[in-house]
Amino acid sequence: MTVALPQAGTGSIAVYDGSGSFLDVSPAAASPAGTYRVGALLEPRADESSVVFGPDGPLVAPASYAAWGESDVTAFGTSTGPAVAWLAVGPTPVTWSDVRAVNTLGATVLSRQVVLHPSAEAKAAETAFSYDGGTSVSTDVAAVVGGAVALGLLQAILMIGPAFQVGARRASRDLALLAAAGADARTIRRTVLAGGLVVGATTSAAAATVGTLAAAVSLRSWTSAQVAIPWPWLFAFSAVGTFIAVAAAWLPARRASRLDPVLVLAGRRADPAPRRWPAVVGGALAAAGTVTALVGATTNQGVLVLVAGIMLAEVGLVLAAGSIVGGLSRLAGSLRGTPRLALRDAARHRARTAPAVAAVLAACAAATAGLVFAGSQAQHDRLSYVPDAATGTFLVGALGDPAHGLTDAEIATITGRVDDAGVTRGNLVAVTSVLGSAANSTPVWVAPQDRGTPDGTGVVTASAVGIASPASTAVGTVVDDGSSLERLRLLGVPEPDKAAAALRAGRVVVSADDLGVDGTAALIAEDSTGAIDGHTVRVPAVAVGGPIDPPTNLPVLPPSIAKDLGLRVRTSALVAKVRSGAWNHAVRTTLDDALIAALPLARRKPG
Repeated sequence: MTVALPQAGTGSIAVYDGSGSFLDVSPAAASPAGTYRVGALLEPRADESSVVFGPDGPLVAPASYAAWGESDVTAFGTSTGPAVAWLAVGPTPVTWSDVRAVNTLGATVLSRQVVLHPSAEAKAAETAFSYDGGTSVSTDVAAVVGGAVALGLLQAILMIGPAFQVGARRASRDLALLAAAGADARTIRRTVLAGGLVVGATTSAAAATVGTLAAAVSLRSWTSAQVAIPWPWLFAFSAVGTFIAVAAAWLPARRASRLDPVLVLAGRRADPAPRRWPAVVGGALAAAGTVTALVGATTNQGVLVLVAGIMLAEVGLVLAAGSIVGGLSRLAGSLRGTPRLALRDAARHRARTAPAVAAVLAACAAATAGLVFAGSQAQHDRLSYVPDAATGTFLVGALGDPAHGLTDAEIATITGRVDDAGVTRGNLVAVTSVLGSAANSTPVWVAPQDRGTPDGTGVVTASAVGIASPASTAVGTVVDDGSSLERLRLLGVPEPDKAAAALRAGRVVVSADDLGVDGTAALIAEDSTGAIDGHTVRVPAVAVGGPIDPPTNLPVLPPSIAKDLGLRVRTSALVAKVRSGAWNHAVRTTLDDALIAALPLARRKPG
């Protein structure tokens, strides 16, 4: 039995004979293979354009994939061409033993029988190699998230605490009468904590109810999704809200249990004397947390140590807040007027002032930490960004197509379209780059100098240099003779004057980190298939730019070294300075469409 397949991009028909070969015939010569009974219906898949039914018996994989185009082999040994899959049907099911037998041949099988009726061995294999599709969370991420949640809970407790303190102060006479009637300190504490429990449970339940109703109304009004209430999470959030309220009432309850009922009933001040242990413990925790955070930030101990230090320092400062207020009150004697009264009042009512100070301290500390983190990340992103060219440069060409350069006809076409658009100032300047494979846009790599170990022969083994760093710009590895200073400036090469002089002298231009102490750089050249040839060649080099400057379009090779390495070069891009005020999104879209329409079908890759 044979089956006719449409060949992509042509009007011919590729006929597969089931024995490993294709035969190209004309559409007129193709005839129906026969009439068959439909045994099953398969849902269409976007990645499959056809289904092949071969003859009964053993099937041989096609020796050529011409029907779908030639497949490409990447540097990692994988094929980017079409994969061959067989659909086996018949009265005998494919059992687990059949699946294992096919696995020994280096292939995989999806069996309907095994899926619907898995054996014990199949279940064990699924458990051992199953992947639930979830994402793993690193320890650093868990530490940051956990620390943020803990600080948020602490801040909420500190902000709610003064409200319970005021309530306990207003109910001090009732609590004193309760103590006079025989209630002990535990009963007084439980009475105040019960108020926090009632407030927390009631408000949490009300908040959960209102939030659920609001979500349900929003879903019914603006979406077609069904309302699904996650009851476990609702109970968990309600429990957290209740815990916050009870924790916020704990300190006022503890202070209320220490009041002297005789002084309270007599209308005299009954605040207990402040204790010293919070100041001592808080100061020790703050000092230990600061040291721990510094150790975590300046060493490779990980984010977990840093977050733990910040947490300790925060808790320590909160414990020492009352002593901080008391220490500031000693400055009242040297002040006059309102500041003096404010400090004395804060010290006199330390029970309500200390939580407020701690809450402000926690909020400011959290905000400062967030600002420092965001600023540091923004600076890191700015320093890590490597542009494709200098700012204000128009860049067009075979970008992302390393296996081909630009022909003279394509250069003329691009030049004409760009001139018609009037977006550049001056003529387009040609950029020559190394041609790579279809899978690799950078066939020249720079080996890091701190891993290179010369053996005296001018060669560094691949195992010695470790992981090399390729150029990450769209142009690829630039080859330049240093004759055009303007071209180097447009490409954004650091210190273009120095780079041009080095290229004219036949030296490779690299970044400061890639230059060895002997004035050479280690380059890894790839062969035509994109595979690294296993050794690194040292060449004379000159470093440009500073340690934090972006290595835009580095390295740059002189033509002599590119020739010695046996590299193929060709014009890959055209650059020019953008005319002021001439470039916008509409102009870019129009020019892209014009270039795509003008260039050949196989080369429609605008840059």
